[in-house]
Amino acid sequence: MWVSRRWKEQIAGSEENLRGSETILLVEDAEPLRKLAQTFLETSGFRVLSAENGETAMEVARRFGGAFDLLLTDVVMPGINGRVLAEQIVAVPARE
Repeated sequence: MWVSRRWKEQIAGSEENLRGSETILLVEDAEPLRKLAQTFLETSGFRVLSAENGETAMEVARRFGGAFDLLLTDVVMPGINGRVLAEQIVAVPARE
């Protein structure tokens, strides 16, 4: 990835502001990758709920009952693939 020097200078003093607070549903069937992504996101301030497959993700979404700010999912997984999962997650009513 290439980043211009000017852009680097603009953000150099603002790294402490680069933290999230949103809720992310992370779905990845490869456990090492899921754990790595979860650790990185949590370290960056995000609330992460994770699942190892689409079926588990649907259960996590039902139990959570709120709205996710981001669904971060593998596209190719056994059972429910990422596209179908996204369509089904959208259909789950959020309790606000």
